[in-house]
Amino acid sequence: MSKQSVARRIIDWILLLSIVVFGILLFLYKQYIYDLIIGYKYSPSHSMNKIIENVSLTDDSMIVLRATHPKIQTAIDFNESCPRKEAKNYILGCYNNDKIYVYDVKNEDLNEIEEVTLAHELLHAIYKRMSYKEKKSLKPLLLEEYSKIADSKLKQRMDYYKRNEPGEFYNELHSIIGTEFENISPKLEKYYSKIFKNRQKIVKYNKEYNNVFQKLEIDRLEIAKKIKSIKEEYYNEVVEYKNYNEILSTQITIYNRKVNNGFLTYEEAERQRNIFLKKQDKSKEMYQKLSNTKRIYDKLITDYNQKVNEFNKLNHDLDSMNPIQQNGI
Repeated sequence: MSKQSVARRIIDWILLLSIVVFGILLFLYKQYIYDLIIGYKYSPSHSMNKIIENVSLTDDSMIVLRATHPKIQTAIDFNESCPRKEAKNYILGCYNNDKIYVYDVKNEDLNEIEEVTLAHELLHAIYKRMSYKEKKSLKPLLLEEYSKIADSKLKQRMDYYKRNEPGEFYNELHSIIGTEFENISPKLEKYYSKIFKNRQKIVKYNKEYNNVFQKLEIDRLEIAKKIKSIKEEYYNEVVEYKNYNEILSTQITIYNRKVNNGFLTYEEAERQRNIFLKKQDKSKEMYQKLSNTKRIYDKLITDYNQKVNEFNKLNHDLDSMNPIQQNGI
């Protein structure tokens, strides 16, 4: 065998080995390579770019995000991209056909809500890309955390996902825990650190926009409590004022009749007249107190309705279709 033949055979083996190795690498990292290719030409809008910067992703999670071509959309486009499952439950984002869509919330009091939504939907994309083995090791950690943090509100949310997205319990839990809960197990915190450079910042964003709702609700309930109390006070004052003046009117009628018929001496008539004048002064004081209570009551009603209107506006700005509303008084 000539040296050229040996060299050619060596080259052929090297090429074959390279193809095999490349094929193995392509198989093992196909999703990663696919994400790199798909995300290469992605160019976010100015507003989306700002949101992405605020979320502070690691390099690996940024590759996944770019591959999903996240878009921030106004109501019409968003409703087409993210069909609603239940009319009463609005949504702020979705991960659909390996694309992320975020609703453009135009309310300065809810500035960071889009960052939380983007992070939530990104975690769905990451969960989808996880292997069976990775999910199997992660699920017990998520379930253990859920058992510690699950309140009635969270359980209600998870029931919604059970109804509308069967089989996605852990997927949703993965996104919720990662973006909404501050104190989680060290193992989960370590896991999420591979995705977010600063997960606590996302949690802070979530807390800030929820605090807007919570403060309004606390204020509304406090005002409602005051309204109930002063309404009872006002009702009692009205009854007292009405009864007092009915008795006083009757007494004055009897007095006038006695005076007109000459049944009272001048001195007695003057004495009783002075008593009635004092009672009339008391009636005026009672009326003034009643008027003040009514003004306070009316102001509380105005304040209550203002809180309700603020609440309704927040929900209107969050809801791309049918706003949830409270009723005023």
